[in-house]
Amino acid sequence: MSPSLGSALCRDGSDTVAVGASATLVLDALLAEGRRFFESSVAQKERFAAAATGTMTGWRKVGVEYSQTPDRPDLNETFCYRHRDDAIDAVPEHPLRHACREAQAVLDVYAADVLASLASSVGVGSSVPAVRTFDESWLQLNWSRPSAASREFIQDAHEDGHLVTFLLA
Repeated sequence: MSPSLGSALCRDGSDTVAVGASATLVLDALLAEGRRFFESSVAQKERFAAAATGTMTGWRKVGVEYSQTPDRPDLNETFCYRHRDDAIDAVPEHPLRHACREAQAVLDVYAADVLASLASSVGVGSSVPAVRTFDESWLQLNWSRPSAASREFIQDAHEDGHLVTFLLA
C-alpha cells in the first residue's frame, strides 16, 4: 500500500490501489463469472435469488435496491456474497458464489491495508490490532445495462454505510 493512501483518502475520499498479479487473476475470474451469470436467463438467476434463501447471498433483480426513495430504484441487478451464509444449506452453490468467495478473501487483505493506512494517517499507532472486515462484510457485484436505463444515473447516491468500496474496471 502506498504510504500516502491514508492521507489521499482523508483528503479526497477515494484513491487508486494497484493489485498484484495473483489478485488480478482472482478478480478477473470474478468478473468473467459475473458476466456469465448476469447474461443468463432470468429463470436461471431466480434459482439463486437472495429472497428465496433468507440470506444476503444471492441474486437481486433490477429495482429491488434503492437509495433514498423506492420510486427511484437502482437500475441494476446485483449478486451478493457473504461468507457467513456458507453455513446455511438454503443457499445453493454456483460458480459465481465460488468466485465471490475467492475474491472476498483477496479483497479483505486490501481492505485491511486501506483501513490501516487510514488509521496511520489520523495518528492511530501500529500497536492497535489490524481491522479485519471478512466476518462482517459482503461482496456485491452490480450489473447494469446503461443502454436500457431511462434516466441520467443508474444509481442515486447511497447512504447505506459502506466503509470500503472497491470499483473494478
